[in-house]
Amino acid sequence: ERTTLGLGSESLAECVCKAGSIEEDGQCVPCGIGLSCPVASKVAGLTAHLPASSADFDRPFIEHGYNSDADAPLTIYRCREHCPGGAPGTCSAGRIGVTCAECPAGSFAWGDGTCSACAEGNISLWMISGGVVLLLCVFPAYARLTGPYSPKIGATGVAWSLLGLTVEIAQNLQVVSTAPTSWPPLMVRITSSVSGLSSSLSGLGGFACIGHAGVVMMYAGQVLIFPAVIGIVLLTFGLTKLFPFVRQACSCAGATRMMACCGRLARICRIPLLPERAYTWTWYGTACLTGKFCQLTFPTMANVGLSPMMCYSHPGGQKYSLMKYSNTFCGTSDQVVMVWAGAGLLTLTFSFLALCIWIGLRAPALSVQGQGAAKFLFADFRPDVSWFGLVMLARGLLLSLPSVVVPDSPNVQLVLMHSVILVSMVFQAYFQPWKSSALNLVDTISQSLLLTLLGIGLGGLGHSESAVRILHLLGAVFCIALLVALGLAFVVLTLAIAVDKIWGYYALGQQIASLGAAPDSAFLVYLLQELTGSMQKKALQRESLVAAMDQFGTHDARMILMSLTILEMELGLSAPSESLDPARDAAFPVARVGSSTIAKRRASCETVVQRSRRSSTHNESISLAEDLVDGEQSATSNGSKPHLAADVPPEVLHLHLRNLKTVLEQNGEQQLQDIKYLVSVDT
Repeated sequence: ERTTLGLGSESLAECVCKAGSIEEDGQCVPCGIGLSCPVASKVAGLTAHLPASSADFDRPFIEHGYNSDADAPLTIYRCREHCPGGAPGTCSAGRIGVTCAECPAGSFAWGDGTCSACAEGNISLWMISGGVVLLLCVFPAYARLTGPYSPKIGATGVAWSLLGLTVEIAQNLQVVSTAPTSWPPLMVRITSSVSGLSSSLSGLGGFACIGHAGVVMMYAGQVLIFPAVIGIVLLTFGLTKLFPFVRQACSCAGATRMMACCGRLARICRIPLLPERAYTWTWYGTACLTGKFCQLTFPTMANVGLSPMMCYSHPGGQKYSLMKYSNTFCGTSDQVVMVWAGAGLLTLTFSFLALCIWIGLRAPALSVQGQGAAKFLFADFRPDVSWFGLVMLARGLLLSLPSVVVPDSPNVQLVLMHSVILVSMVFQAYFQPWKSSALNLVDTISQSLLLTLLGIGLGGLGHSESAVRILHLLGAVFCIALLVALGLAFVVLTLAIAVDKIWGYYALGQQIASLGAAPDSAFLVYLLQELTGSMQKKALQRESLVAAMDQFGTHDARMILMSLTILEMELGLSAPSESLDPARDAAFPVARVGSSTIAKRRASCETVVQRSRRSSTHNESISLAEDLVDGEQSATSNGSKPHLAADVPPEVLHLHLRNLKTVLEQNGEQQLQDIKYLVSVDT
């Protein structure tokens, strides 16, 4: 439709297109979404390179967040970022393309999105730096993961767990920020700064400069990061098998003297040395390290694998672009290749998730080596909530699914992400799964702040500039609160570790990890002994005790049951099987991963038996000790509670213990205490 510029017009030149339409080849066509067309708009006026918008703008222009090709100016594309509007083909930060998603040849996108020129040595520097970091981290990480599992945790353990939690929070924040809304500028800068943590190749300083790789090669390189790291871990496992031969080759006097000097210097400077197991890898330790890497990067693995399936529509609904690579259109050959590459990564992702689900269900019944291989999943959590790692894996996966299911509905995406975090926080608040109370507090705070940021993202979908400015200010406050919470936790833990290493004050780290002083063990034993005596005195009043316990609240009854389970599993304190009700197994439903206390004692006792075999003539005593150890091993391998020599009367055990004492005195007091422990468990 047309109109005139004023009343009484007599010339056809004054008959122009109405507002909301634009003249193309003599015809007025609707402008559509993303194109602002005042009265008398023409394509020639649109292609003129003028500023984007002003109060008295009298020419057609492309709105902010949209762009078009100069050869087809009326075909509008929705941009993810870097589209200021104005004339067709206008991009910011040095970007090119119809959606301003690419950098020109010879440049790469840095973490903040700005295109930087490729420089000589960028890739070499990146690869050397990555190799150094990997070497510095892989051996300490292996030593940390293959240490004995214990429900107790100190400041160093909390610091390691907090580091993993921070990496997971950064990845979740990166995934959430992909939702198309107006995020606070500070949050955008944070996600850009941590893009390297989430394996975003746009933030790895020039990786795109290799042969000026296209989108497909860039995505393939991003997919291959995960199997490449796994391959490096497996290669390191093979190389560590050569370590004994290298050490034997370097056993000359000069090398030995130099190693001794280095060790003495490290002890003087209080530099912790890695234990021997850090260089002698086992298959289950290697499996644990590989699983830990997959667990830490799981949110990114899922998001990268699903990226080629996240297609959003452009105005008109005739073309679709990939959300992360918006210059690549869905249905093209490039997208098909990327889908196949992503499917391979998703196969790895879902296989790992299925393995973790099986481990979560079977962890308490796994063998010692099996639990060593699966330790990555439950090492940070309480023994009775060893499965909670599955909740974190599910959260990382579900946060990426809304962008696949509803890519054109940002409000639905944000609501679904909000629901995922909310359910996760409910699980966290109810189970309090971390071994450290401080970690439970930090995790709850971080999820609460992430929920608030998602609410701010929902508010950012509105068009009121004043409301958006207020929301951005609030978002900046909550982002700062998140950084302060994590930073303060790291500072406090660092101070606690320094106090422990320099002055040997271990209690401070324990108090920080537990948010208070732990009960004294000697006092707990005293109370337990007194309670035992009191129960024996009231043995004839069983009915009154049952009636009194019937009045307990559910929480109190569960706490008592949990305490009894801990006493049975960790200390071996249990009632004789014949005195229990047949429904005893149903009364103990708690699946709990046992600590390494018994495992360490068993290994120590095996050493005692071997030493006694060489120096003792008490064959009967040695045979009994072997039976004790073998009995515990066979019971443990079957997934049941170890019953040591249950058919041997207590007086016989004590008789053999006295015979063993003479044999074992030369082997040290600790080994003797271990044998006493094994004998006393069932007596």
